[in-house]
Amino acid sequence: MSHSTTEGDGNQNPDVIERKVIDVIVERLHIDDRAQVTPDARLYDLTDSLGLTEIVMDLEDEFEGSMSDEAVGTIQTVGQLIDYVRTNFHAPREKDKAGQ
Repeated sequence: MSHSTTEGDGNQNPDVIERKVIDVIVERLHIDDRAQVTPDARLYDLTDSLGLTEIVMDLEDEFEGSMSDEAVGTIQTVGQLIDYVRTNFHAPREKDKAGQ
């Protein structure tokens, strides 16, 4: 229960990554109830293939990484998407706060 990592120790806190992935999904899909975007939520229950493609593009931009079509095809839940981002992407950009 006391797994708290301070930001700035070189490695992003996994909760920061999870929050950012969920933020991208909520914003892209204009979801009013953030509580429905849980790690076990199925992506295709939230959106269609175009929506998923847009989410992936947003994540690639946010985390400055890329996902292969093959990898996208294997991801079915929000949790799997979060795990993929944790494993394969860098920390999210911080420009968001004072930007646009």
